[in-house]
Amino acid sequence: MSASGALAGLVTGAARAGLAEILDGARHWRVWHLIGSGDLRHRYVRSVLGQFWVVLSTALMIGAMSGVWSLLWNQPLDVLVPFIGIGLVILLWSAQKSCHETIATVEVIAAVAAAMNGMPRVPNRATSAHVSSLVQTR
Repeated sequence: MSASGALAGLVTGAARAGLAEILDGARHWRVWHLIGSGDLRHRYVRSVLGQFWVVLSTALMIGAMSGVWSLLWNQPLDVLVPFIGIGLVILLWSAQKSCHETIATVEVIAAVAAAMNGMPRVPNRATSAHVSSLVQTR
């Protein structure tokens, strides 16, 4: 008996269907890769360095902050860099997510208001396709 079969024997009903769905999705990792790489290519279509620039700028910021703070606080770099790196990555990720969610929320509110007034809504460039398709206009 496989590990997934033993695990599926422990759960019943909707939980079994949910587990089967998750395992089926995990088998299709190539689709995840294609969707993710396509999204990254679309996001950085006009950039020469693309997503490498995001990694490079973050690494440079972590290095500069670690060097300065190491000198100011007289701490060894090998102790300080992981804390600064993890903290900065979490901060940048949460800031990016909150910015994207705010833009999406504003666009959905505008689309709902336009739909309620009977006017067609033309999404702007900041609107992603899935956000603008959430609201059906009349």
